[in-house]
Parts: sequence; C-alpha cells; structure tokens
Amino acid sequence: MKCTICREEMEPGAIFCGRCGQRLHSKQEPLSQRQPAPLAIVPGQAGRGLTMERPIVHAPLPGPQATSGIGFGLRPGHTGPYKAFVPHHNEMQAKRQYVTRELPEIDLARKELSPSALHLALAEPITGLPRGQHNTFFRSMLIFITIALLISSIGVGAYALIKTRSIGGYRLSRDFSSQIRTQVQGEVSFTDDPQTPGKSNRVTITLKQLNAPADNATYLAWLIDDEAEHITPLGQLMPRGTDFVLQRTLGATNLLSLGNRIQVTQESSKVTVPTGKIVFKADFPPLAFVHLRHLLVHLDETPGQVGLLVGLREQARQLNAQATLLKNRTLPSQAVHCVAQNILNIVEGTRGAHYVTLPSRCATMQIAQAGDGFGLVGTGAYIEMSLMHVSLAATQSDSSATIKQHAEQARTTLENIREWASRLDQLAINLAQNPFDQATLQQIRTLCDQVLNGNGNKQGGANAAYNYGQLMAQLNS
Repeated sequence: MKCTICREEMEPGAIFCGRCGQRLHSKQEPLSQRQPAPLAIVPGQAGRGLTMERPIVHAPLPGPQATSGIGFGLRPGHTGPYKAFVPHHNEMQAKRQYVTRELPEIDLARKELSPSALHLALAEPITGLPRGQHNTFFRSMLIFITIALLISSIGVGAYALIKTRSIGGYRLSRDFSSQIRTQVQGEVSFTDDPQTPGKSNRVTITLKQLNAPADNATYLAWLIDDEAEHITPLGQLMPRGTDFVLQRTLGATNLLSLGNRIQVTQESSKVTVPTGKIVFKADFPPLAFVHLRHLLVHLDETPGQVGLLVGLREQARQLNAQATLLKNRTLPSQAVHCVAQNILNIVEGTRGAHYVTLPSRCATMQIAQAGDGFGLVGTGAYIEMSLMHVSLAATQSDSSATIKQHAEQARTTLENIREWASRLDQLAINLAQNPFDQATLQQIRTLCDQVLNGNGNKQGGANAAYNYGQLMAQLNS
C-alpha cells in the first residue's frame, strides 16, 4: 500500500504515512473528500486533565517573505522540501511526540497544496494564561475599577458642594460665588406702580456696605431668566448715603414674570448684558417661586389668567364699590335688590347657589353686572386657592425664612377675609328680601370695607394679603 501524497510504500495495516504523516484509508477516497489530520490528544499539566492541542508547525523560509501568494509566508514560485513538525501517532500511547518529516515538494507558483499539508502548515497550538496570571489580571482590574469609582465620587461631591453654595438662603452659581463680596447686604423688593395696580412692575434694590465703584465704573442691575436665556436691564444703582439704591418701574410688565434671579455687576463701559465683576446676586428659590407666581402673576384657572391675590384684591374692590352705592339713601328698592345680587355674585361666583345674572332693568338704573364669576369663598374660589398656594410656597424644601414669615401673615389675613365674606353673603340674602333694613345696610357697608382694607385692628383685608404676597417674593441677603 502506498501513501496517496508522497507515494511512500507503507506496511499493511498502517494508519499514518511514516514520511509525510498523511492519514491512510482502507479505501482510497477522492482527494477532495479527505479530512485534515485530527488534533492530538495529549496529557494536560498536573491537575488539569487532558487538553486538546494542535501540532506545532515550523516552516522557516530562506530569503524575504512574500507580500502576496498563498498567504502564510511562502514565496510564490518556490519549490522544494520544507521541514515541519508533524505528530507521530501511536494508538497505544497518549504521549505527545514530534518527529521531523519533510513535506512533499509544492509548486507554489501554481498554489497547489493538499488539504492535509495546508492543515499542517496553518495549525497553531491552543494556549492560555496560567492560573496565577489570570488571578493577577483580574485583581489588577478590580483595583483599577475601585480607584476610578472613588475618584468619580469625589468629583461629583465637590461639584455638588460648589453648585449649592448660597448667600442668605439663595443658591449661587459656582461661576459667580467667588466674585461676590460676602459683606455686601442687599434687599430686592417688588411693588406696584400706583397707575398700574396688581402688576408688581416696580423693583427696588438696596445694597449696604458697598464701596464706591472704581473710577469711571458703575453698578448695574439685571433681571435674568436662565430658562429663557433672557436678560432685562434694570438700570444703574445710585449712591444714597452709605447705600446704593435703584428703583425702576417697567411699564405694565410684571417683573416677577421676567426672570428667576437678580444680579448687580460693576461695569466700566456701557453694556447691554452683564460682563463685569459681580457684586451682588440673589435667586428666587425655584420650587417656592412656582407658587409665588401663581399668587402674583398667573394662574390658568382664573378669569384673565391673573394671579390669585391679584384677582382677590380686584373682587374686594368691586365689593367695596357696591357698598358705596348702598350709601345712597334715595336708592329705590329695585336698585337695592340689584346691588344685593351683585354682592352675592361676587362672593359666591358662578358655582354659588345664589348666583344670578342681573336682569336688564338693573342696567337702566346704572347698575352693571359685577364680579368675574370666580368667587371669593367656596372650593376653587380665590380665598381657598390662595390659601393653598401660600401654604405650598412656605413648605417647599427651598423656601426661605422670608417666605415662611410672610406666608403666615398672608394665611391669617386670608382666613379673616373668608370669615367676613361668608357673613357678607348671608347679609346680602337678607338685604334682597328687605331692601330698606338700615342695620343690614350698615353691616354690609362695614364688611365690604373690611374685606378690602381690614378692620384696623391688625387684621388686614385683600390689600394686606396682596402686600404679604409681594413680601414673600422679597429677596434678602
């Protein structure tokens, strides 16, 4: 029997060719169906059992390696014997041995190579890291990850500490805190211009213990809206005694709707945005400020989407106007009935049990429909909604001492107004039934005035409640 590869004469019963290592078959299979030599099963290292390894093949070549060809470092066109390590298989032994054999001559120019020879040429041993090296690698990775997490935690903590630095309870940006002189004391308050009530369109800024600016420099104030990225210039602070003061009215625009923080900078030239050194900065606390705006600026549910305390004060003024009509002793009974109905409509609103649109005859007596229909008392009316948002502003996690102090005063005032308005509602029902009851008329006039202005005994009305709301929005440092 001859080897199908190298044509070496083999002994009968041989399994492998002793010259080239080709596996011999009892039946001559076509060359295309022959399989590469199997992996050798060899004893593993101590404690690891048996492992599977491929035979190691060494094919040194003379001269430089080719950059093209069949792809494993043989020069195209080279023919001749090559040395390679091939396994000597013995069915009775599981011991790995290597013998040197010569590969058959290969015509590389034609790129002809038998599957068995190609398998031997490309075979590589399967290796791995020793157990000790594996342990060292994973231990190093664990130490590296631990150090990285520690550094990240320190960085996040330092950033949070810088980000939450504050003056007077108001958050300061890390970019500005180092520039602010902590000895400067400031107060920012918001009030109404007398010509435009209910707008909170006048701001007063007073800074104490502030040195005069550098030569040719000025102190300028800014109202900044970080969310909308909008800056409203407020003007220049002027010296007043030992203080620097600014008072600015901005048309009919509610200043509390234009920004979330006040900033004062020292500028050496005329600028439209703050660029100089920051000498004062105070932020509205963002959580509490949501409810302050509902009280003083805007609420979707109210008629005209006005602030709750704004609407409350306006309805109190309309009540007082109805009381003024009742001072006319010559008023006919039908006119008194129209006024009484207006009082009921203002107090109860459209949800009230006694709400009725005024009949047309009231207009002929110069008595128009009063009230916006939202009501003063009852669920969802001005007083209850105002009490809710006053409480929410005072109980937020970022609520300042100023907010809490004036929220308590506003709450007491609103409860007084609720009591007076409830009594007024019942008196208006009585007046509609008896238009000439002078005692009832007098009580109605008194209560209408108290709902607006208070009773003069440290119990304020709607005007006081509105003022307390503006004091809740005051910034101090």
